[in-house]
Amino acid sequence: MNPFSFRIPPSLISPLFTVALVTTGCAQGPDGIAPSNAVGDSQGTDTDGIDTDDTDAGGTDTGDSGGSSSTGAPDPVCGDGVVEGDEACDDGNLDDGDGCESDCTYTIACGDGLYVPGEICHSMGLSADVGNSASAVVIADLDADGDLDLVASMPDDKKVLRLLFEQGAPADEAEFPTPGTPDRLLAISKGPGDAPDLFSGTIYGPPLLAYDRLENTGNAFFWPGTPLPFYGAPIVFGNFSGGTGLDAISVVPAQNACGNTATTYKNLETSLQNPAISWCWNPETPSAALPADVNGDGRDDLVAVLPGTQTLQLQVMGPGGVPSTSMDLSMTAVSDRFAAADVSGDGTPDVLALPLNESKVMVLALTPTPEVDSVAYVETPDPLVDVAAGDFDGDGLIDLVAASQTQELLFLRAKAPMDWELAHTIVLGDVPSQIAVGDLNEDGRDDVAVALAGFGEVRVALSQP
Repeated sequence: MNPFSFRIPPSLISPLFTVALVTTGCAQGPDGIAPSNAVGDSQGTDTDGIDTDDTDAGGTDTGDSGGSSSTGAPDPVCGDGVVEGDEACDDGNLDDGDGCESDCTYTIACGDGLYVPGEICHSMGLSADVGNSASAVVIADLDADGDLDLVASMPDDKKVLRLLFEQGAPADEAEFPTPGTPDRLLAISKGPGDAPDLFSGTIYGPPLLAYDRLENTGNAFFWPGTPLPFYGAPIVFGNFSGGTGLDAISVVPAQNACGNTATTYKNLETSLQNPAISWCWNPETPSAALPADVNGDGRDDLVAVLPGTQTLQLQVMGPGGVPSTSMDLSMTAVSDRFAAADVSGDGTPDVLALPLNESKVMVLALTPTPEVDSVAYVETPDPLVDVAAGDFDGDGLIDLVAASQTQELLFLRAKAPMDWELAHTIVLGDVPSQIAVGDLNEDGRDDVAVALAGFGEVRVALSQP
């Protein structure tokens, strides 16, 4: 059996795959009108009903039929091909359904093939059979050709399945064995422009896990590399020392005065057998952690969830890969699934977290000082299991996507920085074990891949207007 049985839209047909669209939906801006791309001014607005250019003897013309504003400029005329005033668009006609309506607002209609500002139209256009389970999925440029690709774990077979995209369409697939069970999956580049290696994480216990490195030959073929001689709970990869190369931090509960021992391994390319330094992480071993350069010093810091209280903590890393300071980011209990991304648009990573047993996303806007500048909450119909960020409508603002406990994928459209609304929902039929974001079909709008363990599939919601 070919493990990758794809269902793709007609625009992405290749000889390797078959067509079967599953779900289609559409989102729009507030009040059913997409945001304007025109810059308005005072011309074309009759503010007082008085024509100041009227030279009649009475001096005023309360029934001004000339369509002039108080400045003497004509009011906007929808259908003249000129976007002005409060017009969102003007295509030179008064036809409806052609992208610009007869009232000069955008046509909001998924499936019409037209990209409209503020419109989120995603549908399940790809699916991949990965055996009896699917625990992880990653979107990355695996062959460093400028096109994003997809790789998924096949835990039951101890393999990973990778799919290369060329010019926005699936082009090649292959399977590669992993030394252990790929319960976790990461794609990490050695440097800018390099094809990333894969890191396959096997859970022992839990919570302890160990990672195997799959070396990338440069053309997205992967072979087992040098084993990583450490385990932890968690293990985080990033540049924590400020030097060259990839670092790793592993945290292990220790039966000594330290309580919990964290070890920073600097430059995995050269010093795997020589741990740089160990330090104490107190009072608790984090249950999850992510790298993020919050203070902008060129070194990744650690954002972590402390399991006893399920609260968020920031460990600011200093020179040499050891922490300099730590601070509590929030006292709200959150799940272990969270993300770091600059959603406020100020250049500093922010934190997207899921409050326990609540139907909302909590967004912490961080500053380089570091401190929490503001907190935003995005209400959702049901509690959530995962969250990520991306631009799903192509307007340059960062939207959110979340997976719910009720087996749905929720698109949360950004109306403005730090302000989101529920815009679009796709029924999945299973609770995802992981979601990944990237523009696979190269239309300027991010797509979403979901790993569905219950189905043993990875599915991709592609942007399709």
